[in-house]
Amino acid sequence: KALYENNNKTKVAALIDEYDAPVTNYMDDPTLAKANAKILHTFFAALKKPTVSPCVHFTMVTGITRYALTSMDSGPNHLVDISLDPQYAGICGFTLEEFDPLFADRMEATLAGLKNSGKSKPPVNLADLKAEILKWYDGYNWGGPTRVLNPYSILFFFRNKSFDHYWLKSGRPGHLTALIQARPMDFLMPRLEAYLSVEVGKTELTQLQAVPVLFHSGYLTLDKTTSFSSPTINTLTNDTESLPSYTFRVPNFEVYSVYYKDCFAVILQLKSIKDVQTKGNELRDAIVQRNTKIVSSILTDFISPISYYQRPDDEKTFHAYIQLILMTMGFKVISELPGFANRLDLLLELPGRIYVIIELKFSPFSNKKSLTLDEQDGFLANWAKFNLELEARNHALAEVIRSKLPFEDIEEMLAEAPDDILTKSLQDKILAKYANKALTTVERKLALANAVKEKLTKDEIKQILWKAVSGLSLSTDQIEDLLNKAVRKALSDIKEKDYHGIVRYDAKEIIDLGLAIYEGSPIVKAMFGPA
Repeated sequence: KALYENNNKTKVAALIDEYDAPVTNYMDDPTLAKANAKILHTFFAALKKPTVSPCVHFTMVTGITRYALTSMDSGPNHLVDISLDPQYAGICGFTLEEFDPLFADRMEATLAGLKNSGKSKPPVNLADLKAEILKWYDGYNWGGPTRVLNPYSILFFFRNKSFDHYWLKSGRPGHLTALIQARPMDFLMPRLEAYLSVEVGKTELTQLQAVPVLFHSGYLTLDKTTSFSSPTINTLTNDTESLPSYTFRVPNFEVYSVYYKDCFAVILQLKSIKDVQTKGNELRDAIVQRNTKIVSSILTDFISPISYYQRPDDEKTFHAYIQLILMTMGFKVISELPGFANRLDLLLELPGRIYVIIELKFSPFSNKKSLTLDEQDGFLANWAKFNLELEARNHALAEVIRSKLPFEDIEEMLAEAPDDILTKSLQDKILAKYANKALTTVERKLALANAVKEKLTKDEIKQILWKAVSGLSLSTDQIEDLLNKAVRKALSDIKEKDYHGIVRYDAKEIIDLGLAIYEGSPIVKAMFGPA
């Protein structure tokens, strides 16, 4: 208002960049994020006041996400969201039409710089250079036919005369890091099916979907826009209404070539993306040396974040996950290699004409996802019978009797004991014997369950309950027996068959590697067979 009045009543343009940082920086603390959103609400509300709004020519707000803006109720409802408006699709990057006139004078020098850099296979001519630039940095789409190149990466590319992951090196949004750590499977395997516009702009901080988050953060872009028609929306007139929906894709090579390594670096809490490749080299050396301990350890580290918190219910998910890990670490991977009568799960090709057969076996769980408190007590009581020390079981049952009977009755019961000296352990044994006759099944079960809860941690109890509901799960011996049979079959087939020219047993060294993932635990069992 002061600017307006002190400059001959010239209206003010309010430009607000990274407005959402106070919210997105605290995605891992929803309470604080919501508190910060309220403060932003009062700020935007001030721009709407009758004494202020006549002084404002327009307001331009930019940020990574829409969540902070759309979670403010009526605060900034005077603003128009142009994020996916086709007529503004080209304002946040260089379009193809703009590329040539803007950068034509830099292409020759850049091509010469690339050829003199000593790096392998530089572009041959200007046409090849442009094609390579578009592969690396083009592809973003915010609606309509317009596509744009990443301006940050393009400017650094021409400055340094070198292809690199400039935008990704500028820093990952903090809220994305927190979400990847909390929900690794969602972000490593995002489902790119169609999303309604209302889902893309979802505002609930505690229920963010992976694809919209990746889209708003720049890791995905629009593939195409379609319409979803529902014939029953207007039941009075039977009119159909179309709701916009979006599908997504990775925009370019810059993002595609690093995204998964970046995810694994976050999940494993590694210092840099390069550390993922270091792990890959360690795994490669361990496989060649047939070092079961190191192979198991490395793969367990990768699987641990998903098996415990987001337990998949089938082998295919683990198959895809392990394949993704190996590809990200730089291995050449062939999946589901077809033979005459069966398929190999995974085949790795290593330097030195070495091939590795990987067979996977996963112990599935029953479909039962949750247990009632009574069912939990039943499983814990059953575990206690076989795993809890006898003295602990006796004490748990004795305590129930002590709580139910008068002191005089207990004294009388103990007085009948043949020993003159009654230790605490002997007292518990006498009372437990009585409890097994006098207590109901429910009372005994509850006593033993409580004893387990007092002795074990919450995580240990959770593991017991997981195993209890896994009606279809196999024992360690059973699953490793299946694994052995599968690997022996795969080796036998390779000796006898030519897998479509990919592997011939007499021409390659073969290492078989079995991975048994079982009982919902983050454990990998590795074993090596004959070369």
